[in-house]
Amino acid sequence: MNRSLTYFPQRMRVAMAFAGVKGIDLARDTGIPQSRISELLGGKKEPTVGNAIAIAQRLNVTLDWLFEDKEPLLECA
Repeated sequence: MNRSLTYFPQRMRVAMAFAGVKGIDLARDTGIPQSRISELLGGKKEPTVGNAIAIAQRLNVTLDWLFEDKEPLLECA
């Protein structure tokens, strides 16, 4: 399995929860179709570079954080 598919969906969900953003909000704010957001969250598709950048910017995280398991997950407390 591709490493981006290993960490990206989980980290995207954590960042969304931390930011209080739902899939539909992320789709609206980034211009990424809701169906693609669902596929990304489910690990069914890899994000394009453009989509990954838009998601990272909207969720206020780095690309490295989204794709790697080197930094701790955000604390949503």
